[in-house]
Amino acid sequence: MQKRHLQILWSFTAIFIFLLIGFTVNLSLKANAQSEGSAQYLNAYLNSERPLIIILAEPEYRSLVASVQERGTPIVISEYLRRSGEDWYQITFNEVEIGWVQGKYISVEKP
Repeated sequence: MQKRHLQILWSFTAIFIFLLIGFTVNLSLKANAQSEGSAQYLNAYLNSERPLIIILAEPEYRSLVASVQERGTPIVISEYLRRSGEDWYQITFNEVEIGWVQGKYISVEKP
């Protein structure tokens, strides 16, 4: 009889632990999704060693080119994504055009 009670107790403990782990993972995923997709709305500038910077339509290397802009172009950062170990920022430039650029091409100070 005591062995049966011990088995039931261990079963409840295991179920509780799995529920707690699931709840923790769920909260972590929600927090990560909110931080990655959150709007930044930060004024910045395009910056590079080269005079022109390629703005992409999507946050990936194989994306279509949305525009080519000069170094020093003022931008507004509206979204951040971390993809494949790279920081990508959705930017607005020329007051209406939108595209994606890697973080290494953004500076908060005018070049």
